[in-house]
Amino acid sequence: MWETTVEGEPSIDREVVRVTQAGSAVTVQNEDVSADNPVGGYLWRGNCTLHDNTYVMGSYEALDPNDRQRGVLFYTLHRSGRFMVGHWVGCTYDTDLFDGLSVLARTQEDARTQFNKAYGKEVLQPASTSTGGNGSA
Repeated sequence: MWETTVEGEPSIDREVVRVTQAGSAVTVQNEDVSADNPVGGYLWRGNCTLHDNTYVMGSYEALDPNDRQRGVLFYTLHRSGRFMVGHWVGCTYDTDLFDGLSVLARTQEDARTQFNKAYGKEVLQPASTSTGGNGSA
C-alpha cells in the first residue's frame, strides 16, 4: 500500500508485489498497475539492500523509460518477516517531490492493519477479497 496523489487528490494505492531476496539484495516489483490509481499508476521495480536483517533501503523506478517516476525507499522489516513499514520519497504523476507512507505485507489484511497503525488512525477498511500469496503493497 502506498500513500500518494493523483490529479491533486490523495490516493492510497494497493498493489500485488513480488519481493525476492538473494543475500542482502532485495528486489520489489509490482505485477500490475494499481486498480486504485489507473491514471497515475505504472509498472515499477525497486532494488534495495537489507541491512542488519531489519532495514531495507534502496531506490525504485518505472519500467517504462517514458515514465519519469522514480525515488528512494526505506523500510523497517518486522521480526516476523510478515510485513515492512516505511516511506518512499520521489517524483509522482503530480509533482517532482512527494513522500508517503508505504506498507509491504504478505497478506492484504496485514498490510491494511499495519498501514492504519502507522497512519495513526483507521483510513482503510477491511477488504472483502484476498490478494493471493504473492504479497500486498
